[in-house]
Amino acid sequence: MCDGKFNRALRWAIGLAIVAAAALEPASAQAFREPEGGALPPYAQKIDLERTEPAIRQIEGAVGNGLPSIMLTGYWPPTNEMIRRFSTDPVQNPQGWIGGDWEGRGYNVLAFFPEFPSGLGKGEGDFEVDYQDTSDDFWLITAAVNPVAIITFGRAYANNWWELEWRNRNLSSWYDDYESPYQPTPAPPDGTESVDHIRYAALPMEAIADAVNDAAIGLDAFVDNTGDSGRYLCEYIGYHASWFHDLHADPGVLFQALSAGHVHVGSAIDLDDAIAATEITVRTLIDYLGAPLVTNRRHLYAAEGGAITFDLDPGIAHANRDYLLCAGLSGTEPGTLLPGGLATIPINRDWFTNYVLARLNGQVFAHFAGTLDPAGRGTATLNAPSLAGWTGRTIYFAFGLSTPQWDYASNAVELRFVP
Repeated sequence: MCDGKFNRALRWAIGLAIVAAAALEPASAQAFREPEGGALPPYAQKIDLERTEPAIRQIEGAVGNGLPSIMLTGYWPPTNEMIRRFSTDPVQNPQGWIGGDWEGRGYNVLAFFPEFPSGLGKGEGDFEVDYQDTSDDFWLITAAVNPVAIITFGRAYANNWWELEWRNRNLSSWYDDYESPYQPTPAPPDGTESVDHIRYAALPMEAIADAVNDAAIGLDAFVDNTGDSGRYLCEYIGYHASWFHDLHADPGVLFQALSAGHVHVGSAIDLDDAIAATEITVRTLIDYLGAPLVTNRRHLYAAEGGAITFDLDPGIAHANRDYLLCAGLSGTEPGTLLPGGLATIPINRDWFTNYVLARLNGQVFAHFAGTLDPAGRGTATLNAPSLAGWTGRTIYFAFGLSTPQWDYASNAVELRFVP
């Protein structure tokens, strides 16, 4: 519902003449209001909600099992319909909530979205296609859910794309919504950052795109690393999701958030396929959150520097073993064989690997070598100085375990340096 990107026009262009035409007039599909009452797809349910505020009591009841929660949001179909079964509202989801300890994976999954009983338009309920309603609902619901991760979904072109957005902007001017005030208030929404400041997604985007494509359900999943999210409600809520993550990413906060981002969903995708891709996306996210190595941030503003925390958790079976957190700039394949040849760490050893190994446990690479606690856990911190010249670089991290032998290597995580 929020695409107006030139790079999308290029993806559609066939031949130089079409590319030239797209360059003169960038595509603007879905980056504006649909007419009120516009036709819904045949699968869309027309549910008339009587309530006007989020059902907080239903939320509180759902998250009372003590498990961490993942929050999903949607807008126009198919994005509201594909997450419907994760709603705790019995009016919106009369078949019953399936998100409690979803698939026995140790996470609750909760969804929030508007209804369109009179056709496309602003809608009614949670996250109406309205800037003020979206922002108000976002902060109210996140305060009730305290999500460890957020995925926001929005409708894109009439195609089969599953597009993971890397960048969302703090804009001062947006496409108008349906009711006065037609623009966000305030604009830009984030008064703590400058106009046009970019907040970046913290989802395992490449892994999600690979998993959706590998499922062979007819979708084209990809990561948009260079474009924007469209200057409408999708970019607005996508910015909110990354903003929430950035506010809650650091260790020591009451409820830490480890991942957030936005996905554009092609409106031509069959509902069953959209549901399947949603479930694949959430499973991949849960696998990432439960991996042996997780970091609280996936990017760092190069000119600012900052602290990045690494949580090492290979499990209690590895309690009290010695670990070594390694880093490199040259990717993860084919990796490097650990001493003894029993495991391959997904780091291609290079000059930066050697640089880190020579400075272990100093101020910059704090606790990069140590011993896991009796629960099989450890923590390391990268205290990066300002590195303005590193914009565009990616560092890869993974750890190995020794004592008595080097027979274990973790997954890799990446840290991207952004402007």
